[in-house]
This record gives sequence, structure tokens and C-alpha cells, in this order.
Amino acid sequence: SIGIDTSNYMDLEQFWYGAAKRSTLEAYMKYYDSKNLGEPLFALILGLVEHYTGNFTVFLLVAHGIIITGIYIGVFRLRHHANPALMLLLFYLLYFNYSLNALRQYMAMAIIFAVFADIEQGKYLRFAVVVIIARFIHLSALLAFGAILIHWVLYGRFSRVIPSLIPSLRIRRLFVVFVLLFLVFVFPGLCKLLVDKGILPSKYGFYLDPDKTQYNALSVLLLLVEMLVLFVFRKQIKNTSECYNLYLITSISYLLLMQLSGSVAFGKRIAASYSLANVVTIAIIPKSFKIRTNRIVVTILVVAVAFCYWWYTYILRNGSQTYPYISVFGS
Repeated sequence: SIGIDTSNYMDLEQFWYGAAKRSTLEAYMKYYDSKNLGEPLFALILGLVEHYTGNFTVFLLVAHGIIITGIYIGVFRLRHHANPALMLLLFYLLYFNYSLNALRQYMAMAIIFAVFADIEQGKYLRFAVVVIIARFIHLSALLAFGAILIHWVLYGRFSRVIPSLIPSLRIRRLFVVFVLLFLVFVFPGLCKLLVDKGILPSKYGFYLDPDKTQYNALSVLLLLVEMLVLFVFRKQIKNTSECYNLYLITSISYLLLMQLSGSVAFGKRIAASYSLANVVTIAIIPKSFKIRTNRIVVTILVVAVAFCYWWYTYILRNGSQTYPYISVFGS
């Protein structure tokens, strides 16, 4: 009973669980492939669980197990940036309570988050391989290739072409931001063209519907506050993390992509592709304060804001109709 689309995904044949429940594993894989959904690895995971257990709850446990494992591995590998407990708490308060229709995307995002540290280390090939694997769970995983380009432009790993053309890191940052801003403007039209040409599955035409937008003003406001804090304390944060610019730009990417939520139906879901890295960005801020008392106070403020966001979104507004909040709070 978790998520706003549970009844669809569990009961109706045109959605993934209903189809798996009514088919053999082989027939289901052929059915899924015939729909041109482009997510065979997700279909295989779901088909195997349904074939051997026939229990939707077991599938939820497997799916969330993949998500949590990816987050734990990523947090462990990024622990030199910030307190692991704070990063995990931020994930649970800000991102864990997604609706069921975002499950595939969060599985892919969590797998990529597990190797996000590879970007910092310039291990682009291993990161790219994981992105390709995650792409077979959800197509949006391909957006993570942007992180490689951002890091390469900022730090010139393996090639000094960009740093030699644009010596100033500040100018390179501005260059990346302007490119991102341009992509936000052309993204809907480009995706529509790819759908019309049959390169993207037809379902993405619905995702780009301009008449079903849901602009998330609260998330945008919090991101703007975050940008302000990153700017004001930029010197001490840079001393804490040598990849300050990488996290700054990924947060800006998230903020700019959030503007798509005001122009296309699934703009927020597109922006979510860069959201998990924001857990690290936020958690870096308290660690940058060297005086212990200041660090504790800032940590408490960060947690308080995250808790208020969680309360407002999932309790007061009943976002995603997430269990157990429905039964506990009577939403």
C-alpha cells in the first residue's frame, strides 16, 4: 500500500506487475520487450521475483533493497566529505518517500550513486559502465553522463584541452551553467523530436505533456537557499572538499532542471536524476565549520529544515500517499 499508483501497477495488465503476474517468465520478458519500454533489467528482476515468489511485497523488498544498498555504498565511499549518518538522514527525509511510479528511476539513480565517487577520482570508464547498466532499469540513467562532462570541463582529467582553451576555473563554471541553461530550453523539443523519430519510446511523449505540469516551488526555494549558503561559505567549503565545484555545478544542474517542472509533465522526474548528489552537497556544509559548536548548530539547522520539508510534503500534503504515514497520521 505504498505510492499513488499501487492499484495500477499491481492490478492492471498494461502495467508491469499485473503483466508479470499473469505470465510465465519467458512470456513476460517477450511482452515487456514488445512494449519497447527499454528497461529489460528491471523487467528481469520483477519477472524473477514474481515467478519464484508470486508476492508483490517481496518485490518491494528487493527493489528497495537495491536502492538502499546503492545509497549505503555511495555514502560510505563519500564519507570523507561529510558525516555518513547525516547523508543517510538527508536521503530518508528528502528522497526516500517517492511514489511507486518512480521506483524504477530511483533504483537506477541509487546504483549510479554507489559509484559517484568514481567521478571525483576521474574513473570515467567504470562510472560509464554502471550508468549503462542502470539505463536498462530506467532510461533516465543516461542523464548521469552529464556528470562526466561536468567534471571533465571543470578539472580537465585525461585532457588539458578545455583548461588550455579556458584557463579560468570561474569562466569554466559559467560556461557549464550557460550550457545547462541552454539544454533546459531545448530539452523538451529535442525529446519530442526523438519520440517522433522512434528513437525514444512513445511513452515519453506523455511525459512531455505541457498541460500536466506541477511546478515545485518549495524545492526550488530550498535549492536557492542552498546556492546562497554555498556562495557565502565557498572559501571554507572549498577547503573541506577539493571537488567543491563538482557538487556546486551538480546542484545548479538540479536547480536548472527543476525549471522543467513548469513546462513539461514529468519535469520534476527529469530533475531528480541529479538530486541524490545533492545529499552530499548539503552534508558538506556543516562539516566545513571547523569550530565544533558551530558545526553542531549548522547540522541541527540542516536536519530541522529537512525534517520540516518531510513533514510538509508527506504528512500535511500527503505526498505519494506513503505508508505508514497514512495509517499513523490519518492523512
